[in-house]
Amino acid sequence: MRYLFISSDQNLGYTNIKLFGGISSGNTPIWKNFEIAGQTDANKDNWTSSITTPSNLGFATMPSGTFFTDKFVAFKVSQYLPFRFKTFGSRYSNIELEYQAAIGNMKNRQDHQFQFQVLDHYYQEAGVIWNRFLGRNFGVGFSYRLGYYQTPEFKDNFAIKLRFNLLN
Repeated sequence: MRYLFISSDQNLGYTNIKLFGGISSGNTPIWKNFEIAGQTDANKDNWTSSITTPSNLGFATMPSGTFFTDKFVAFKVSQYLPFRFKTFGSRYSNIELEYQAAIGNMKNRQDHQFQFQVLDHYYQEAGVIWNRFLGRNFGVGFSYRLGYYQTPEFKDNFAIKLRFNLLN
């Protein structure tokens, strides 16, 4: 898997663009292919199954263990808004908008003997995160699934994100 990171600082705020991609031969076992990282529990009966922690190639609204590919491309765009604000204590909070998408394919899907989906349409989600929530070392946000894989149920398209900042 390859990873490219582009960053820009402008009057409109701070922008991060991350590009991902991977390819494997079509003859490898499923565990040598790519699972596009779903972070929610496939069983949505409990409201806590929609709470996730962000990762570089993780989708907060995607059920885990659902999508496998032997080649994929993905990207993530984060826009930190140009203002900071103080809530409690001496730390400043900021707001981050993010959008991410991925698409892939699986050459020999019939060779694998379990049920999975191939990510052959764009999986998209957008969200907002309040970093340093109330001046603390964590952020709180939410994501919402868009596009082809969106379902009619709001709860299936919505996820809550908790981001922990352990360094400062």
